[in-house]
Amino acid sequence: MAYNYEFTLTAVNPTVFSPQFYSPEMTFPEYTDDDKPSYYTFTSEHLNELTDAQEVWARGKFLLAMFKGAHIITYEPVLDNYRAANLNLIRLYRGDSDITPSNSIHIVPSRTFGTLNTIPLANADEWIANNPVSGMIQAAVNDEKAQNILLQIGFGIDWINLYAILDSIKFYAGQQGFKDILRVAGYTEKQVKAFKGTVNNFGLLSVDSRHGDLGRGIPNDTMDLIEARSLILALARGYFNVIHQIN
Repeated sequence: MAYNYEFTLTAVNPTVFSPQFYSPEMTFPEYTDDDKPSYYTFTSEHLNELTDAQEVWARGKFLLAMFKGAHIITYEPVLDNYRAANLNLIRLYRGDSDITPSNSIHIVPSRTFGTLNTIPLANADEWIANNPVSGMIQAAVNDEKAQNILLQIGFGIDWINLYAILDSIKFYAGQQGFKDILRVAGYTEKQVKAFKGTVNNFGLLSVDSRHGDLGRGIPNDTMDLIEARSLILALARGYFNVIHQIN
């Protein structure tokens, strides 16, 4: 496969690029040099149709967020260093030419895989069964709702964004669907209420709160950020299980 563009990436633990991960939507080529650690770059066939470097960066940012979101949902609840969350684009190359936009840090991610849509994947069921990260990305290609959830998670799991992710999951799943997700995730409405009470309380979270100071007292049931992340990521996993049958 010929790729027109390639991104360099921030250094992360190489186990992020699990050999079990495979997606026709993107790839992480590995480079080795004598007596030096391997390093990885990032590219995708979905970038080939573009000619403007800013558009390439915007789509690359979006595609990388798809991977980060799926990886965080799958692995981060049992890991304590959020390895994929630290993965970011550094430089953009076309061949040997560095074409990184000067305003790259301010470029907003696009929200499309492009006109190519899905790339045919041989043995798709086998890949999805073997690696849920691959499966979630495949689901997102043709499902904007799944795409949005991965995008939100891929761009951060702080308090405010966790609440926004919850909003999306509840809206997309509907009332009965959300009940099914809670059951699959092993959580209760009471725990969701504790999360919402925490994130909305300025007295608890100060500037990290979703609201300013409204003079509210501290709720009886609260949770810390690790508990909140575990909750919302479990609900996200439940969403892909209930809606897309991805375990």
